[in-house]
Amino acid sequence: MAVATITKKTRKLIRKKIVSILKNKTLAGARVFPNHSVPPAVEELPVILVYPRSEQNEKYAESPREYTRELDVSIEIIAAGPEVDEEGNEPAGKTSLEDLLDDIAEQVECEMAKDETLGCEADDSMIRNIEFQFEGSGGEPIGSCRMTYQVEYNVMSPESVEKQLGELDTFEGANTQYDLVESEPNTIEAEDTIDVQTS
Repeated sequence: MAVATITKKTRKLIRKKIVSILKNKTLAGARVFPNHSVPPAVEELPVILVYPRSEQNEKYAESPREYTRELDVSIEIIAAGPEVDEEGNEPAGKTSLEDLLDDIAEQVECEMAKDETLGCEADDSMIRNIEFQFEGSGGEPIGSCRMTYQVEYNVMSPESVEKQLGELDTFEGANTQYDLVESEPNTIEAEDTIDVQTS
């Protein structure tokens, strides 16, 4: 079970991990970004945007206080399709906008399924729903496919972390004993005492 502190900025790490999972693994190539808008420097579609939508919080344990959180993360694919003629027909040999979005969405889903814990940043992740949106009535059509993933992870409250740190004993030393397998049982062949020097 992955447990983080609130100060670890788990949501940020989750977004960055999703970006790393998808980068150069779909038809969007390296154009995968951890934010809600397309960066101005991007001049080519398709792109993939990864951003948070909402989060549910539920108390998991009381002492130390720990919460289970369900974060809804959007993975939005934005793509452009070929121009259509007056009758709505696409050029021969060109992939339609709808097919392109479907192809990239399938690639995203396959890559996300390979690492459901997102590199141990979360306990689980699963797809919840998919939404499509299309713009433009003429020329080059633009469309998007927004895939919402529910990411579950656990987090400790800052108060619990500080309390645990305050209750830790100072480590001053240790005594280690070695019982070799090939020797007589229950016989200590070597013993060390480790003292920690403090200034």
